[in-house]
Amino acid sequence: MKPKNKSILRWLVAGTAVAAAACGGPKVDRTGWQCWEEMPCAEGFVCNASHQCEVLMIADIPGVNPAAVAAFNEGVRAMSEVPRDYSSARESFGRAIEIDPEFWEAYENAGLVDLDLGRYAEAATMFRREAEVVADLVGRGWPVEPRIEIFLNIGKALALAGDASGAAEAFAEILRADP
Repeated sequence: MKPKNKSILRWLVAGTAVAAAACGGPKVDRTGWQCWEEMPCAEGFVCNASHQCEVLMIADIPGVNPAAVAAFNEGVRAMSEVPRDYSSARESFGRAIEIDPEFWEAYENAGLVDLDLGRYAEAATMFRREAEVVADLVGRGWPVEPRIEIFLNIGKALALAGDASGAAEAFAEILRADP
């Protein structure tokens, strides 16, 4: 390669690197990739003993049925696939709820899947149920913090479902909790 071409190539490589850094870098799902210290997994993934990137799973949640946690993890795994497997994820989160109706994270994730699928009324129902479960757990002294962001999800789902007054009430709840 001629010296002039080498400098152009270096300039192009440097320009591409700067552009990628300015945009937050490449968005790469490294599920199943080899991982080493030099090449960590993407956020939300861990390097397993076989040096494969895999989705970070919840091992145990005190007070939550282990079978519900396993179903929840199946849902998380389905959502980490490329492309996302919404059907399997929603089914898994629903199964987690059936196994342990107090597993509030399963309601939240089911609602988020419903939002992504455009099932806004169903999403609002899941988020409202999550709010009820969290309020109950807090009232019984469980180690769960009140979560006003649930009302943001309720408000978004209701607004997208065309229920402006319901959405306004959900957003007002956030302001009552944290003016």
